[in-house]
Amino acid sequence: MAMDMYTFMVLFGAVNYLSMYPLMQVAPWLWSKIFFVDLDTFTDATVKSINGVFLLLLVVVSPTYLATLKYKYTLYIDVSVFQRMFIVFTCAFVTGLIGQDPFPNRNFVLVMFIVDVLGGVAHGAGHPQGLSGVFGGMWKLFKSTPTNAFNKALRLEAYIGMTYGFMACVYAAVVADVKMGIVISMLSTIIVYLWVWFHAVDQSDTPRTLLIFYRLLVAGTLLYHSEVVDFGAL
Repeated sequence: MAMDMYTFMVLFGAVNYLSMYPLMQVAPWLWSKIFFVDLDTFTDATVKSINGVFLLLLVVVSPTYLATLKYKYTLYIDVSVFQRMFIVFTCAFVTGLIGQDPFPNRNFVLVMFIVDVLGGVAHGAGHPQGLSGVFGGMWKLFKSTPTNAFNKALRLEAYIGMTYGFMACVYAAVVADVKMGIVISMLSTIIVYLWVWFHAVDQSDTPRTLLIFYRLLVAGTLLYHSEVVDFGAL
């Protein structure tokens, strides 16, 4: 029963991440309630940064959750919990620290901590073996060795991509003056390449069309951010 709930939370997360961006377009007043701010604070710059984050959650995160459910990638649930507890935590903390939150009182970061970070901890606690089971799953993946040329190439790509992602987050924190720039950079790079890394070391079969579709979807979204929405500073 505990494992069923552990898996069910992935479905719950997928539905949430799929709905955030569309809801922002049709009911921004609802998000003003969630962020505990007045609708008047939703300036063009604020809406731009929130839309940037929400669209990436829809494109980058929700497909990985849906694929995890379809192909029964149980170990990726551990990866998703790990990234929420540590990677999202770090980026949200630095975002609040340097003032990249779109709201004056850091309401966006506060909601991130409650929903993503603490939600990740609660999700991990739902593992049949508790949080130790999550870390055990990550360690199992980390120790795994790619068994063919395709997976070896994926692992190399993932390590290079995550290194680039770290540099992109540092750039967003130090150079780029973009609200939520660190979080946008994290979602565009590190989270993407964690998915690639998982497929490099997981022993189950990886549908290549799944990764091709995912790459095209992410690339198209990043081009949209750069050329249409004008997040070119990132």
